[in-house]
Amino acid sequence: MPFDLIFPSKPEIGQVYTGETGISWAWDGVKWISRRSNASRVFIGPDAPPSHEVEPGDLWFDPVSIQLFVWYVDPTSAQWVVTVNNAMGTGLDEVPLDGRPYVRSNAAWHDSSNFPIDGGYF
Repeated sequence: MPFDLIFPSKPEIGQVYTGETGISWAWDGVKWISRRSNASRVFIGPDAPPSHEVEPGDLWFDPVSIQLFVWYVDPTSAQWVVTVNNAMGTGLDEVPLDGRPYVRSNAAWHDSSNFPIDGGYF
């Protein structure tokens, strides 16, 4: 069964309208934008989207810092939070390419060729 969306004729910026389907829409000054409750939107760009345009769980990818953020709201604040720190520039170097086996421990690579193997574990 189709639903009619009858939006307000003279909305104000940020005004929210909820249709018969339960999906909310927000007026951005030019168009109505869906405010789905079960899916996150993804923004891509060097500048964070303004707080009045985002909902908890929305994602923002910053191509300059190569970071992915999630819009997080707690009882006292709301902010973009890094989802996973990128390893670029953090000293996480690649394993040496000299043909020897290595293990990673305490933020460093260690030659494991002299480690005793007991029961299949180093």
